Amino acid sequence: MENLESITFTGEAKSIAEGSFFENLLPDYIKRREADVITLESALRDHDFSKIAQICHMIRGNATTFGFPGLTNMCRCMETAAENSNINEIRKTLLLMRNLSLWSAP
Repeated sequence: MENLESITFTGEAKSIAEGSFFENLLPDYIKRREADVITLESALRDHDFSKIAQICHMIRGNATTFGFPGLTNMCRCMETAAENSNINEIRKTLLLMRNLSLWSAP
């Protein structure tokens, strides 16, 4: 597995968004992902691995579209962990996701 702790996104968000179609969409995208993190935390408390896998699959797809390869990889790891009911890996990756600099991107 990659070293997920080293992933940051603020620079990626700026370079992808500047002067592009995504520039206007980025703030709403980030707000929706913040809401997804809250939903993932709730699903983790309920041990709802199916919901975790489903949400991570969705985030993974749109993170790729928005140009966040680190978030894409993080969601791939968490989706696989959910498919294997690996609560410790989900918890670890979700904590890393909660602390991303993406959420502080302009």
